[in-house]
Amino acid sequence: MRAGRWLPVGLAAAAAGTVALVTAGGGAERVEAGSEVPPLATIAKRVEDIRGLRFERLPKVRRVTRRQLQAEFDRQLDRLSGAELRRYEGDQEAYKLLGFVDPEADAEEGADTSDILGVYDFRTKQLTIVTDAQGDPFQAELTIAHELAHALEDQAFKLGDPGAHGDDAAAAYRAAAEGSATLVEAQYARRHLGGGVTTKRLAYSQPASTKKAKPSYSENASRFTYLDGSRFVAQLHRRGGWKLVNRALQLDQPVSTEEILHPDAYLDGEGRDPVRLRAERVLGPRFHRLAGGAFGEFDTSQLLMAGALTDDETTRSEAAKGAAGWAAGRYELWRAGRGERGCSEPCVERDVLVVAWQWDRAADAAQFARLLRPYLEEFQKLRPAGRGSWRGKVVAAALAVRGHRVTLVFAPAPALARLVAQRAQ
Repeated sequence: MRAGRWLPVGLAAAAAGTVALVTAGGGAERVEAGSEVPPLATIAKRVEDIRGLRFERLPKVRRVTRRQLQAEFDRQLDRLSGAELRRYEGDQEAYKLLGFVDPEADAEEGADTSDILGVYDFRTKQLTIVTDAQGDPFQAELTIAHELAHALEDQAFKLGDPGAHGDDAAAAYRAAAEGSATLVEAQYARRHLGGGVTTKRLAYSQPASTKKAKPSYSENASRFTYLDGSRFVAQLHRRGGWKLVNRALQLDQPVSTEEILHPDAYLDGEGRDPVRLRAERVLGPRFHRLAGGAFGEFDTSQLLMAGALTDDETTRSEAAKGAAGWAAGRYELWRAGRGERGCSEPCVERDVLVVAWQWDRAADAAQFARLLRPYLEEFQKLRPAGRGSWRGKVVAAALAVRGHRVTLVFAPAPALARLVAQRAQ
C-alpha cells in the first residue's frame, strides 16, 4: 500500500515526496555520552571515508523543534491531491480491517513524529535535525552521520524517490536505503565513538520484525526498515563490500520484503509471477475498488505474528517460518455504493478486503492456512461459522486453499466472504 511518506513502511510506501528518517531506537546502538558535536565537515569526512564515496557538496542543514516538524508533516497531508488522499484513506481502511491500525484512528491526523531525530529530504536535498529530540551529543552526532550517509548516496546514485516503486517494493527499497545508512552509523560509532556493533554481528542477527517481533505493527515496521534493512545490507557488505551494496541501491534494487528478510533470495535473483485477483467478477458493478497492490512477506508475517502473540499454542518462530514460503501476494479493497453514509470505522458494513498469496509449495500453503487460525480466532476475535469461514460481531471472514494458492476475504457476511474466497482464486 501507499501512505503518507512519514508513515511506517510495511504495507505502506511514500506517496507525497520522500524523506529518509532516523528514529529513536531505529539506529544501530547506543554509545556513552560525549561532550560536543564535531563540525559538519568533520562528520561528513568520516562518513566519506567509511562509505568510499565523496560529496559533490555538503547538504544544507536546518534545525527544528519537535512541534515544528509535526506541523510540517501535518501540512504535507493537506497538500495531497484528491487521488492521493483517496488512495491513502483506502490503505488506512485496509490497515484497520487487518488489525494493523486502531479502528478509531483518524487518517486525516497523519502520524506522530515525536520519535524522529533527523530527516533527509531527497526532494529538497536538505538535512533537518530535531534539536529537542537528541538525548546527548553522541546521539546527535550519530543522527547527523546517518542522514549524511543518505545525502552522500543520493548524490552518488541519484536515488530519487524511494517510494516510487509501489507498496512492497517500496518497503524493500526503503529498508535497503535505511539499512545502508544504519550500517554506516554502526561503523561510524565503532571507529569514532567507541561503539561495539560489528558488520558481522549485524549480518548474522535474527530478523527483528519477525523472530523478535513486538505486538505493535508500526513498531515492527520500523524494526523491519532499520534493523532488518541493516541486516540485509550487512550481509551484502560481507559478501561483496560496498560495491555490492551500491548495486542494490542503484542498479539492481530489491523488489520485495522477502528479499530483505532473506538476502539469499535477493542474491539468487528469484523471479516472481504476480498474483491476479478476479474479485470484480464476483462482486459486480455495485462495488468499486478503493485500494490494491502487492502484499509482501513482511505484512504476511505480521498477520501470523499477531496470532502467535495472542495464542498460547503458536510461537513467534513458527509464525516466522509460516511466512517464509511466500512466493507472491496481492490485496484489493472493495466497497459497495458511494459515499460514507451508513459506514462505521472501518466500514465493515460495505467493505470487502481480498488478500491472496502464492506459495512455493502446496505444503507451505497448507501450513500458512493452519497458522492463520490464531490470527482470525484469537487476534480478530472471530468464531467458526462453517467450513473455512468465521463470523464476528461486525465482520466475517473466509479462507480458501487450492494447491499453492491461499485466499483470505473479509466481508460483511460469511456467505459473501466464502463466495469471493472461492471464486477469486
